Amino acid sequence: MIALVVIAALALPVVIGTAVVIKRALFDDNDPPANPLPMVAPFGRVGFRIDDNPTVRCALLASTQAQHEQGMQGMSDLRGYDAMVFAFAETKLVGFINHFVPIDLSIGWYDERGVLVDHTTMNACPTGKDCPVHASKDPFRYAIETPIGGLEAMGLAETGAVVHVGGSCT
Repeated sequence: MIALVVIAALALPVVIGTAVVIKRALFDDNDPPANPLPMVAPFGRVGFRIDDNPTVRCALLASTQAQHEQGMQGMSDLRGYDAMVFAFAETKLVGFINHFVPIDLSIGWYDERGVLVDHTTMNACPTGKDCPVHASKDPFRYAIETPIGGLEAMGLAETGAVVHVGGSCT
């Protein structure tokens, strides 16, 4: 009986120490917080900054042809993201259609340096029928969509606005 008490007394610090290590591994307050924004299939996510502001915002990222075609179809909000960024491998001049999108959107087009080229409003076209094509007046590398007024609120629709796309947004 005394042997069991001695073994238990010796084992207790090991059990407590193990519990503390596990707790720290799972709940360490020094770790950066996980990104609370949900992943939205089929898109990635990307950070972006505006002008010289160091604040990193978070956008859904459409970087493939399939993602470009999907865009905001069927979405009535950005699920907590600040914008949807359409990134192209090279400068383009392609049109955007707000088909099957139930909300009005602001869209801005930005060149390879992130400088605003053009912007407009795209009205909702939830039926996908007879939706107008919206195009920039000049070639662009990035297109950024927000619910209507979002570009203006962030300062991305002003002449001379510059967006810096890239990196994490955790």
